[in-house]
Amino acid sequence: MKKLALFLGSLLVVTASVSAKEVVAPAVEASKEVVVAPIVVVEEVPAWRPSGYADLSYKFYGQDEYDSPEFGRLQFQGRLNFTPQQNLEWRVRNYNSFQNFDKTVDKDLNTNNGFGDFSDLRLRYHYKNGTLGNTKVSLTQRVEYRNYEGQGSKIEDILDNQGEPVQGFTYGKNSQYLQYMPMFEFSPYFDWTPDWFKNSSFTLGPRYRYSWANNNGDYSNLFGLDLYTTFDMPYGFSSEFNFYPAYTDKNGSDSSWAFDIEAYLYWGYDILKDGPWTLSANFEGGLDPWSTAGKKFKNLGDDKSYSAYMLPNVQADYQATDFVKIYANVGAEYRNWDHDSSKSARDWAWMPQATVGVKATF
Repeated sequence: MKKLALFLGSLLVVTASVSAKEVVAPAVEASKEVVVAPIVVVEEVPAWRPSGYADLSYKFYGQDEYDSPEFGRLQFQGRLNFTPQQNLEWRVRNYNSFQNFDKTVDKDLNTNNGFGDFSDLRLRYHYKNGTLGNTKVSLTQRVEYRNYEGQGSKIEDILDNQGEPVQGFTYGKNSQYLQYMPMFEFSPYFDWTPDWFKNSSFTLGPRYRYSWANNNGDYSNLFGLDLYTTFDMPYGFSSEFNFYPAYTDKNGSDSSWAFDIEAYLYWGYDILKDGPWTLSANFEGGLDPWSTAGKKFKNLGDDKSYSAYMLPNVQADYQATDFVKIYANVGAEYRNWDHDSSKSARDWAWMPQATVGVKATF
């Protein structure tokens, strides 16, 4: 009886052991097949936000060697990138003469003797379409609006020798234009240019401009093809060459062609950098512009004109914060201010200039 009980007990122990092994064994085998999932690190892409800058400055134009008018220019300009493809640039200029405006007429120059106030508003909207198909050419569309208001003074005569070409549209009293230009950038195809004269921009753009005057109903249609190029050079130098052929039809009855050439050389060098302070020496100069037309320019008696200049200057910058910079610039511009006919370009003179401003980026 005891043997039977011992046998039954031994059988029970063996059975329990086998049952336990059968239960545990799959768990042990399963533990050998456990696969640890790889850790995937997801980088958070920062959300796009609007950016740009705003720049407010005041520039003083002193009297040149021929007793030109002294005047000042208040300027507010900037750019707002409101989507990755779109931005809006603005520039508002207001010129104020330090002399009283005299409505008498200078018969030789056919302009007023006085120096009245003058304002200039320019807005540019850009849309970046990106590259075209399988090419390296990128397309940016630009719509531009510009408005001039003033008393018809000699300040306009000075402005005619600076900035963008007039080409059938006269800086005048209460006049404006609207212009459309698709801009095609070809610079990726010029990667073969040498490092000492590296092409950084080669833009070709057809344009259409409609101009009108508020005071007398005059209007004009302009058709042009602009070329803009820039080049990077060693030792702080860079250069720019632009070409503007255009055909203008005025009031539907008076047509003419013209083209302007601009050529500039720039240089900049940091003399001193100490913390937030930077002192730099700068230079710019060149043709601004050289022009020719199918008929004589008004008041010149010539179908060709040019304005050439050089402007050495020194600028101090103070980085007040990561986003705000204060600056001051002093220089003198040497130019044929009053006579730019190719036949009789003369009266080259130095005009002192000084600028103070503040620029904020965001």
